[in-house]
Amino acid sequence: SNNEGFVEVWVEFGSGEVQEAHGRFEKGSAVLFRCYWDDIVSVKLKNSRSDGWTGTVSYSGDGGNTYLAMTCLVGCSGPSNDAAKILVQGDSDETNQAGTRCHNGNTCTLIKRLPYCIKIVTIGSNPSGDGQLTVSVDAGSGAVWSATGSFAADEVVLDTCYETKNVSVQVRGTSSTLWIGE
Repeated sequence: SNNEGFVEVWVEFGSGEVQEAHGRFEKGSAVLFRCYWDDIVSVKLKNSRSDGWTGTVSYSGDGGNTYLAMTCLVGCSGPSNDAAKILVQGDSDETNQAGTRCHNGNTCTLIKRLPYCIKIVTIGSNPSGDGQLTVSVDAGSGAVWSATGSFAADEVVLDTCYETKNVSVQVRGTSSTLWIGE
């Protein structure tokens, strides 16, 4: 874990789910490190307390030789759905610990990383201030609002993966302030 706190963890297989961890974990400690014979369908995280836990949730499909961060499919907020750094908290007073957030006691469902990803990052600095924009993504079922607001230099606007190839990404400036990104 990157930040000590309370977290509950369930692992779901095709035959059901099992609670694998529950409690307060110190910074730098492993919450769960285990291999399974059955394929993992999802991992669920929850925290009903204000003592937020921040950490990484990853999986290996090759016996532990390599690990990939999981993707939050249900219940998360923030500019990212990548569980390389995820905050799990019973309230929502922390937002700067991770781009992926499981707030307000939600049960958040993580799955193996989806194959088609979009990452938009503000680059450089703009002398006239932070740029404002709105991003919509159409992954085949119609445009869905994905990010909106004012974004500073090096800030991640969107880092999200999808199950299908992305049909289109629409980026629109919402003020006269210039936004520069990649």
